[in-house]
Amino acid sequence: MADAVSKSGEENASRRRNEVQKKRQKVRALIEDVKNPPDHLKLVLVGPRWSGKSSAGNNILGKDAFDVDKSWYGPRTTQCEIGHGLFADRRLTVVDSPGWYYRHTLQDTSEMNKLEIENSLYMCPPGPHAVLLVIELGIAVTANYQRSVQDHMSLFGDDVWKHTIILFTMGDWLGVKTVEERIESEKELQWLVNKCENRYHVLNNLERNNREQVKVLLEKIDEMWAENDDPYYEVDQRRAAEMETLREDADKRAKKMKKIFERQSRVMKELFKGERQSLSDLRVVLLGQKGSGKSFAGNDILFMENFEGFRKDNEDQRVSVKHRGDFDGVKVTVVEAPGWYKDTETPDWLKHEVHRSVSMCDPGPHAFLLAVPVCKSFTEKDLRGFVELLKPFTRKCGHTAWFCSHGENGSVNTQ
Repeated sequence: MADAVSKSGEENASRRRNEVQKKRQKVRALIEDVKNPPDHLKLVLVGPRWSGKSSAGNNILGKDAFDVDKSWYGPRTTQCEIGHGLFADRRLTVVDSPGWYYRHTLQDTSEMNKLEIENSLYMCPPGPHAVLLVIELGIAVTANYQRSVQDHMSLFGDDVWKHTIILFTMGDWLGVKTVEERIESEKELQWLVNKCENRYHVLNNLERNNREQVKVLLEKIDEMWAENDDPYYEVDQRRAAEMETLREDADKRAKKMKKIFERQSRVMKELFKGERQSLSDLRVVLLGQKGSGKSFAGNDILFMENFEGFRKDNEDQRVSVKHRGDFDGVKVTVVEAPGWYKDTETPDWLKHEVHRSVSMCDPGPHAFLLAVPVCKSFTEKDLRGFVELLKPFTRKCGHTAWFCSHGENGSVNTQ
């Protein structure tokens, strides 16, 4: 049975490859006889976080135009960035965009991140010739992954698919398999490739000197351009004005909030001037949803790698974990309570475990720290869930602070 399935997959892969080759030959003839491709190509990279967008952009441009951090929890692209270059005397403009979490729906992504992702197509007016949907070959394309891509691509409207090519990264993960065999192994991946009308390309970001792979990619973009009635994806200028207003309003609110926080800080320092006692012992409890970055924050606070973070054996952590360290002569105790899933009712065992995390900081914590990822949405429902967890400690709510995890440069910004 397994052999039959494998043979069927190989046949489908061969069929897809032949269809793509025939189509390319037909369009190449059209380009050579009738159409002249644009001498200035404008490309936009979109896709999930950790898919290799920035590295792909550097590979296409042949230089380090975008910052790349290879560590799992290193800094990520948080704003759209633009790079320029030449390939065989042809001008290239490449826009890199923030990614989304590959298991998240559009509703799970923060408004700030959605606005930046949508803005990527407005960075090269009047619009990009191609949108490169970046997908890492080393990750399984599940139903959740497919839904996440569909959701976030909807930010651009349905017409965007006519101008989209799937750009597979980490080509070395294929091994002896062909990319077509990889496509046929998952029906969700087949759906995405079919949605792009069989337009796809493999890029190995480890082979920066292999300019042939970039040459073929640009050829495929030219072929898509020749097939389309519209030479580029035309952006809505009215929407561009709306987004500019939204960004300006958000910037004003952020500056206002910063001023309020700074003023409060100055007032508190003045009120308690000369009365504050230095602490020899500091105890904190880390709280947050699963995947909020609590573990990484705990490690940053203690300057150690004690908390396990994204390790698989820690994904369903159901007990509080305590670690100690020393900072400038102060003994620091950090207790991480188990995380909870977004949009779910708070289970009794979690309430009990949060209560236990407090008892692990005898005689009590100096502060509760709530981890809030900057690129994920934090709704009224999320807030209510957090308040419910802290009900037994209502009188201690003045000891609660929130911090933005997964911040730029891996920093922890507190408020």
